[in-house]
Amino acid sequence: MINAIEFESSVEYDLYDCDFGCEFLKNYQIIECINSNPGSSIFKIERLHDGAFFTLKAIRHIENIKFDIEKLTGLEHPGLARITRHGQSKNYQYIIKPYIEGMTLRQYILGKGPMNEMEVKRVANQLIDVFEYLHSRPEPFIFRDLKPANIVVTPEFQIVLIDLETMRQTRNEQVSDTFYVGTHGYASPEQYGYKQSDERSDIYTIGATLYFLLTGLEPTINITDLPGPTQMTTTNIVSRWQELWQRPRFQNILLAALVLFTILLRFYKLGEWSFWFDEIFTVNRATVHYNDLSQALLKLPQQVWLPLSVLLTGQLFTWAGVSEFIARLVPAIIGIITIPILYLPVKKHFGCGVALLSSLLLAVAPWHIYWSQNARFYTSLLLFYSLALFAFFLIQLSGPHRRGPDYRAHRGTGQCGGTGRDAAALFAIRNLG
Repeated sequence: MINAIEFESSVEYDLYDCDFGCEFLKNYQIIECINSNPGSSIFKIERLHDGAFFTLKAIRHIENIKFDIEKLTGLEHPGLARITRHGQSKNYQYIIKPYIEGMTLRQYILGKGPMNEMEVKRVANQLIDVFEYLHSRPEPFIFRDLKPANIVVTPEFQIVLIDLETMRQTRNEQVSDTFYVGTHGYASPEQYGYKQSDERSDIYTIGATLYFLLTGLEPTINITDLPGPTQMTTTNIVSRWQELWQRPRFQNILLAALVLFTILLRFYKLGEWSFWFDEIFTVNRATVHYNDLSQALLKLPQQVWLPLSVLLTGQLFTWAGVSEFIARLVPAIIGIITIPILYLPVKKHFGCGVALLSSLLLAVAPWHIYWSQNARFYTSLLLFYSLALFAFFLIQLSGPHRRGPDYRAHRGTGQCGGTGRDAAALFAIRNLG
């Protein structure tokens, strides 16, 4: 039996006692209560003029906790339950969203058992697309509380994230989150108050969610081996990636290993064969015209162009003498430094996975290895061409259209990360198994 105090604190009473509620009751009627807990209640509602179904979520106000609902209303993606209207009273924050037919992934697994790998990949691809969108906003949105209970799967096997209110936008000056949001086992370690959550926190929750879909087991902070031999390959990839992605030095180690590999390839037998015919022209210019760097710089105004690589080679000849190794040293060094120079801007805009893959392809490219061991300096041409291309790309992104409504179409969907950030993790999860 409900007493008077409980009734006066209820959502139903509050709707009749606030401006938002009066407007709401003119346009909607409550059908049923879908879920209720001490902090919030969710109702299925019907819009009176057309019979369309929506959900009304009433979140009880808690001291020092505020939700920036206004910024969330601008999000539009088929994988997000879009906020259509919102308002508040003294006691509650109200949010109206379309009603999604289907069941949560948690209900799906509890009713049908763990998914097979093909089904998990379908879910992973859709999750990645949603988080590409969220992380590519001018101020990226961090979902923070992704879990099977917050994801609805429709009869067409389309997934929709339904609990947007817990999202936050990144703030570089914050050390930790304002308040704790997350579910034990799904929340990343930093969400327990150690530091501010960021895009990597969402990557962690994706891995934890996929773990549950594959096994039907609730994840823990340290995922251990699974019981039984089935589905081990994909699950180990998911759990291992969660562990590695929490280590900032992991990406730097990979880059350092790639640069070391590049050095070995470029210096392998660098000076062991005699000059090619076309290298003679470089040696001649470096020894006859530019063997003294200071004199060459004094004559610069009379030069039609400045062969920087030839200047450096000429100075090396002055210091170390003329040899096949010295003649090819500058292009080899330029070929090596091109790898990290390519990696850094690609990582910034497309993520670590794309950056490492691009740098690896260049490092092993036979034509790049050949010209890195040839005193014709085509490697410097490639280096400056790459820098010019990325400068143009940055200028384009910094223009007035940057990350506007057409931004996704402008930059493409990509394999890894729309935000450009965390692309490595997105790439790994998309290609599970």
